[in-house]
Amino acid sequence: MSGIVKNRLLTDAVYSFLQVLVAGICLFLLYRFLLVILGAEQLGIWSLVLATASVTQVANIGLSGGTVRFVAKYMALDDSEGAASVVQTAAASIGIVLAVILASCYPLVRLALSYLVAPKSFPLALEILPFAMGSLWLNNLASVFIGGLEGCQRFDVRSALQGGGVVLQLLLCLVLAPRYGLPGVAYTAVLLNASVLLASWLLLKRSLPSLSFPPVGWSPKFFKELAGYGVRFQAISLVAQFHDPVTKGLISRFGGLAFLGYYEMANRLVTQVRALVVSANQVVVPHFAKLNETAHQDIPAAYRKMYNLQLFISLPLFTVLFVGMPFISFAWIGHYEHRFILAGALLSGGWFVNTLNAPAYFVHVGTGELKWNLISHIAIGLLNVILGISLGVLLGGVGPVIGWAIALVVGSCFILVPYHIQIGAPIRDLVPKESMPLSFAATGSILAAMLSDPAGSVGLAAGGQALALSGVVILFVWIHPARRMLFDRLCHWRAEVVNGKPG
Repeated sequence: MSGIVKNRLLTDAVYSFLQVLVAGICLFLLYRFLLVILGAEQLGIWSLVLATASVTQVANIGLSGGTVRFVAKYMALDDSEGAASVVQTAAASIGIVLAVILASCYPLVRLALSYLVAPKSFPLALEILPFAMGSLWLNNLASVFIGGLEGCQRFDVRSALQGGGVVLQLLLCLVLAPRYGLPGVAYTAVLLNASVLLASWLLLKRSLPSLSFPPVGWSPKFFKELAGYGVRFQAISLVAQFHDPVTKGLISRFGGLAFLGYYEMANRLVTQVRALVVSANQVVVPHFAKLNETAHQDIPAAYRKMYNLQLFISLPLFTVLFVGMPFISFAWIGHYEHRFILAGALLSGGWFVNTLNAPAYFVHVGTGELKWNLISHIAIGLLNVILGISLGVLLGGVGPVIGWAIALVVGSCFILVPYHIQIGAPIRDLVPKESMPLSFAATGSILAAMLSDPAGSVGLAAGGQALALSGVVILFVWIHPARRMLFDRLCHWRAEVVNGKPG
């Protein structure tokens, strides 16, 4: 990999990391504000309505995911008009098909909510449903133009756009939620996604001047190319679309809307932390799409470096999150909320394993070899339903959370293990020798946190425990060879940026 390419990927990864960090801070403030203004039950209603309506996104047929790959392909061939036509074809197709599906499915979504939402809360859920569906339509259209930015490798622009979006979301909610209640959150979603849609088109047009809006010039040639890839991609999305609604529906049924509200907060927290790591992986999809065309033999070596770095970053990040859940509960909710802490701890374990398969997952996306991605999502979906129902009957609201965490762990192994075998890497390399001390330190800190009982402690005591356990892990992070390599690379990159040569 050339120095210029390394610099570009590192620059893109840094911008993506900063965007996710800003988003995390804004979401922390937003959910704390909404919890005070609306309460956990109304947060649960919004979470359930949005998750149920999101099932209609199966109409996407995978075109937005294909946009990244094929825009990258045509930009590599120096065909910006072809890349623009890919974006326009995808946007026009998704816009029309999804609008028809959303309108057709409205009665079915309404019926599903009547079973999942308590009768007293159903009128409120019904009031915000049209806005939830409208925001999903706008979000899907915007995802095409954002995918175009990624295909053009303008992750700096994409990161600025999405970072600005979460700031706008926070500001709109601060104004609209106190005045209108939960419908104000729904209005915010529509205004936010409309703004992101317009801004993403304007920004992409700077890289693809022939891009038009509204999208015109639908191309059968590019639709066939997108659909060929999109059918495989959408098979994955089709299965994945049901993960969140099924989990939240089961939690609502077995644990109630308040439990679902706390689960939503824990889920947003953990997935936002996960996004700090995964966002840096997403920038390599166009790179692997290019390698697949020009130097396929270099992919395994690039993957190994990505995976080892992924493990080094993910281990301490999720360990600190796990041991810090009681303190986060005091800081975010205002008291020790065992439902939030338990959900956060379980999700931390499940998403940690899922995060480790991100490098292999994005290699498959970049190369178009999506078989194991699909098998993984099918396994996660089946296990989520089977375990969620059975454990829900036995354990109540926490049962579906346990089932979801187990499904994530087991299903993720269907990508991680086969890809290591495919490239000839020993299974023991899932935990490389240099990461063994860090792994033991992380495991010890988690066990110590599980054996302690901070329920009766004040927030300061919970924070002290989290700090002490995290300090042990951070010590082993500091002596890890990857820390020195990453630090040196970042310093070199920073020097080039300061000198005006970021690659």
